[in-house]
Amino acid sequence: MEPIIQIELRKLLDASIIFKVRNSTWVSNFVSVRKNSDEIRVCVNFHNLNRAFDNDNYQFASME
Repeated sequence: MEPIIQIELRKLLDASIIFKVRNSTWVSNFVSVRKNSDEIRVCVNFHNLNRAFDNDNYQFASME
């Protein structure tokens, strides 16, 4: 599975969606997920980042 993940990461790097950083506390982990079609999808886990911020206090109006 590692070669497939390396290919997906290279695509993200080449498209400037992600970039390399050193010693940052705001780094998010990558998670590899196998889809139903046996394709591997690489996702970014933002759970730690989301925990660092408060939820919005804005309520959205109903569209009814």
